Amino acid sequence: RGLGDVYKRQPVCAAVRVGVDTFRCTAPDVSASVADGLTELFINRLVNSGTFQVFERTQLEKVAKEQRLSLSGLVSEATLAKVGRLSGVEWIITGTLTQYSQQNTGGVVPLSGFGIALGNSVGTAALDVRAIDTTTGAVKYAIRESGKAANNMVGAVIDDSIIGTGDFSGLPAQAALKAVTRVVRELERRIGGVEYHVIKVEPKQVYIDIGTAQGAAKAD
Repeated sequence: RGLGDVYKRQPVCAAVRVGVDTFRCTAPDVSASVADGLTELFINRLVNSGTFQVFERTQLEKVAKEQRLSLSGLVSEATLAKVGRLSGVEWIITGTLTQYSQQNTGGVVPLSGFGIALGNSVGTAALDVRAIDTTTGAVKYAIRESGKAANNMVGAVIDDSIIGTGDFSGLPAQAALKAVTRVVRELERRIGGVEYHVIKVEPKQVYIDIGTAQGAAKAD
């Protein structure tokens, strides 16, 4: 086991009750279904962190209906806070996917009788999240995180056909996962009462007690 797994940090208080509103999408040429999937991913990460007790939008809508409030369409932060307060949650989390794209670059290096195709693909995702205090209705924290995922391809070009290896699918989703993981870690720190500590410093490395179980990755 790695150092991070040995020194896993547990929440210092009981699970924080949060309500999650469905994420919106302002990224160009991206369907709302991508934001829906990202919301599910975000909820799963929150639950698996062990720090939060999550109330999904369907649960909030049930309370809103009982109080003759509407959560359809664009809903004000004040209304979300009121519904959250009536639902017994401490925080309402809203999010917007602002970037979700993939950029492909590459070309062919000509050789005698054939060529070598070299390519690179980079997926990028950016997520803006707000934490609304249901007691005051104020946005207490605004968090922006992004992620990148890359893949390379090398292949032979014979008669204008590329024969090689490489997978260009799913890179924006992988980037979004990184962004979500970073947002959850920030929420743990800011509203979840979770603390992490530096436990060892070397000339080229710093060790902290967070670990892969909490979503940490090399080069974060």
